[in-house]
This record gives sequence, structure tokens and C-alpha cells, in this order.
Amino acid sequence: VDQRYGPETWLRSAPWVAAIAGPPSAYFILLGALLVLRKRSADPLATRSRKAFGILLRTLDAASRGGAQGITAEVVLDGLRAYLGDRLRVTSGALTYNDVSAALLAKHVDADTLEELRSIIDDCEAGRFAGGMRAADPGRLCERAVAVARKLERRLR
Repeated sequence: VDQRYGPETWLRSAPWVAAIAGPPSAYFILLGALLVLRKRSADPLATRSRKAFGILLRTLDAASRGGAQGITAEVVLDGLRAYLGDRLRVTSGALTYNDVSAALLAKHVDADTLEELRSIIDDCEAGRFAGGMRAADPGRLCERAVAVARKLERRLR
């Protein structure tokens, strides 16, 4: 019976193929994972920027599920500020329209979208700083904020 043993027989056996190809494969998988992690760590604000729209939608959705008590001008304004701050990579604590308009113009956002954003921010600030009054139509204010954010998302990509 022919019982040769050598590289030719190793390549016909699954355990030997795994033993030979396993270490280089593991090396390249780990190298790829390391490169991805380094890229993410190099710009942590990029991750926040990509997730900003989803966070805005979840914030406004959670507020709208709270009924009439949930959606206020303050919630919409805080959500928009957080969205714009993350998207433009600036601190969002006290952003105003004037703070973001120049940056959005530099990113080629059209005048109609900027005007709608200014209108929403003005309505939110009026509701927030007028003794904590609720927005006249909280659902509509929320819809307008989401519509403007969608337009900004398309433009800022």
C-alpha cells in the first residue's frame, strides 16, 4: 500500500490545511480589525456626526410618545442643538442660529433650508424663554424639525 507522506498529502487533509492557513488568516483578520479601530480612534467626532440624525429622531420620537406633556419647545430646541453640534462638530450647549448659519452656508446649504431652520429655532426659543410655554402645535414643530434635519442630512453628506 502506497503511504507517501509529504506536502502533497498535507494539502488534501482539512486539518493540515487549517493548520497551515490558520495563522496567516488570523494575522490578516487581526490586522484588519486593528486598522479599523485606529481609523475610528483617529476621529471620534466622525462617529458622533454620523449618528446625530438617528439620535435626533429617537429623542423627538420618545418625546412624542410622551403625549402632549412630552413635546415642548425646549425638547425640540435641545434636540436640534445636539444634532447641529454633533453634525458640525462643535459644542452644542448654547448654539444659536447665528452660530451655525455660517458653517452651514460654507457647506452649501440652500437659503430656504436655512430660513426654515431659523424659523424653527426662533419658535423654539420663543416657547422656551416665554415662561416655559408649550409650543402652539408641538407635533407640527417636531415634524418641521425632522424635515429640516432630513434636508441638512442630504446636504451635509
